[in-house]
Amino acid sequence: METYGFCNLSCVPLRAAASHQSEMVSQLLFGETFEILGNEGAWLAVQCSHDDYQGFIDERQCLLISDKDYQHLQQAHNQYAGTVNNYATDQADNRIEIFPAANMRGFRNGKLVLGATTFSYDHPLQKPLPNAAGAEVIKSARLYLNAPYLWGGRTTAGIDCSGLTQNSFNQNGIALQRDASMQATQGKTIHLIWEAKCGDLAFFDNTDGQITHVGIITGEGTIIHASGFVRIDEIDHQGIFDSKTRKYTHNLRTIKRLIDEG
Repeated sequence: METYGFCNLSCVPLRAAASHQSEMVSQLLFGETFEILGNEGAWLAVQCSHDDYQGFIDERQCLLISDKDYQHLQQAHNQYAGTVNNYATDQADNRIEIFPAANMRGFRNGKLVLGATTFSYDHPLQKPLPNAAGAEVIKSARLYLNAPYLWGGRTTAGIDCSGLTQNSFNQNGIALQRDASMQATQGKTIHLIWEAKCGDLAFFDNTDGQITHVGIITGEGTIIHASGFVRIDEIDHQGIFDSKTRKYTHNLRTIKRLIDEG
């Protein structure tokens, strides 16, 4: 068996265990690659190349690729679809929807050849911006406004809180880990809410003190986050305030800055 794979579908569920009934912990998006760690029957234990996250995928929902092709993809500059309603096609003319955060590498003149399989893409791709500003991260996050909350989701069809932050930063060339508790270990701590700037990450904990939620501060006394759906709410030193219910919904734990202020 090959030791590497390529996501050749729009999105593929990454599960906690080798079963379709198992919890979906994340998703692979078209163009992303992974290392195969082992297998359990028809399930592959994989580690995602872009964030080292591990889980299981159905072996029928991917394309196995050679070590040479994998290394080529890893060395190529990454690009993102950048907008919604983008599509690629394979050599059988199957249409594949490309979501905004799809980490696409190796396309040249609109084509990508992996062994006997060729993919084509007609629209211009967006490259991650060097030294992206907080406003660019917020712009990326706004692509997901009103998308429904989906545990483990990473697309405009459904996304969770840390998927939203990871996608928004990754699309601007800043690598984030997958889960909120992991992301909270990154960046510089900002101690006071009034020192927070556009693009800072705000983390929230539960009654046991565990970090369970994350969002992106807009710099206008509000935060964009995924809770029920991707939305913009007010935030202060206590936490996130829902103006409709007039209640606090999340307790602020810490703020982190990952964007270089120059």
